[in-house]
Amino acid sequence: MKIKKRLIIFGMTGIIVGTGLFMSLGDANSFASAGLETDPLITLSYLEQRISEVKKYVDDKISSLNNTSLNNLVVIELKNGQKIIGREGTEFILRSGKAIAKVSDLGGISDVTDGVDLKEGENIPRNHQLIIPRDDGRGLVIIEDSTFVLVRGEYIIE
Repeated sequence: MKIKKRLIIFGMTGIIVGTGLFMSLGDANSFASAGLETDPLITLSYLEQRISEVKKYVDDKISSLNNTSLNNLVVIELKNGQKIIGREGTEFILRSGKAIAKVSDLGGISDVTDGVDLKEGENIPRNHQLIIPRDDGRGLVIIEDSTFVLVRGEYIIE
């Protein structure tokens, strides 16, 4: 009785193992499919070379962005009646002369030095950092000749 059970178990195990081996040998492509066009393999040196090329490309792009004049303060001399309109994120610092705020319906100009919002027609304080929050026509109206403004960012003069 014990021998019969062992023979049955041994026979079933042999059948299962044999079936698995036969199935794997019958499908030879399952072992040889790695490295084909549909499933390519790459070497570590190739991967490192490609990563190096991408890193150099990204570093070059960042370097070119940092070297643009948009990141530098530019001194501009303006005359009475001129307007300087900033785009979103443009910074102004009134150095000399006089100017008033030109705002939009959506709000004023951010005076980050005092932490206030300048309203339409308010005098611009000297040496205060002003930031234009949106690209909607906000800026400074110059009310005195020979007014100097430091600007960082995109702007137009009207």
